[in-house]
Amino acid sequence: MSKREDNHFELIKVTSLDEIMKGDIKELNTSDLSLQSEGHIAQFKYVEGKKKKNSKKVKIVPGCFTIISTMAGCDLEPFTLKKHNLLDTINNTRSIKERANQFFDNLAVYEELGQPKVRNILLYSDPGFGKSSAINSLCEEFMKEDPNTVVINWNTSAVRSSSVESFFSIGTEFTKEVTRMIFIIEDIGGGEQEYSGNRSVDSSLLGLLDGNSVTFQVPTFTIATTNYPANLLSALADRPGRFDEMVKLPAPSGKERALLAAWIGKRDLTEEEILVLEDPKLDSQSLSIAHIKEIVIRSRLTGKTFQEVIEDMVNHKEKFKKGFEEKGRLGFD
Repeated sequence: MSKREDNHFELIKVTSLDEIMKGDIKELNTSDLSLQSEGHIAQFKYVEGKKKKNSKKVKIVPGCFTIISTMAGCDLEPFTLKKHNLLDTINNTRSIKERANQFFDNLAVYEELGQPKVRNILLYSDPGFGKSSAINSLCEEFMKEDPNTVVINWNTSAVRSSSVESFFSIGTEFTKEVTRMIFIIEDIGGGEQEYSGNRSVDSSLLGLLDGNSVTFQVPTFTIATTNYPANLLSALADRPGRFDEMVKLPAPSGKERALLAAWIGKRDLTEEEILVLEDPKLDSQSLSIAHIKEIVIRSRLTGKTFQEVIEDMVNHKEKFKKGFEEKGRLGFD
């Protein structure tokens, strides 16, 4: 459908009233609109503008892209997946890949049931548990398996959901080479809640997930991530069809903590260090990949043992928590 026509009035002639009064002008030109101002008459004719053509759609081709916002609307910008070998030891990628394969390997189920070939999962954990790394590893594997895969990343803090909804509904088209899409929605739900009560959810985001406003032309596996699942309303997080599954990335186990520390430190750990990291008491601390990295680096910088660094980190965590629990006071003693 074409956009609104650019119809307008075009000025024909401006005539002074003095000329008319003197008889220099016998009659005025025929016009569609005449406007009289002090001492003059302006005549206009109606002109139908040419129909504007639809703006050119963005063609989606195989590869990795991120959605960006421009003056003309959304566009796709190529990006390179970062290689992450770290997660091979703790298999977070495997958990996501199993779900993606269950979807892509059973598209006949959707055909049989007459349902759109779309599946959405919500991946959540505390910060530093490797959600982005796991997703990057998954995308890298899937693109090797099928080079006609397209990966599209949307950073929700950089581009509004209404713009993305409009982009996919009227601003894009898939080329025939694309066989499937992995759609990544980063940091859905925003930052940590600073108040009690529910946050509102943009209706365009709901429409995008529901498929009411956008019907993807290729099988699409959507992976949304959040650090704060409690921020999301039940209408968004607890409703099949918007998010079919909510997948929690677990903290590394004791054995995995030791393997990660050895990998990061690029050396074999001592028996004492292995015992410290595999201590079941640490399970309650939910140490992330980022924590393990800090333990290794801080130990090298300060000369402290793993045990001493962990004790410092745990004490700081408790002090930090206490500082925020004390009546609106943000500082620490």
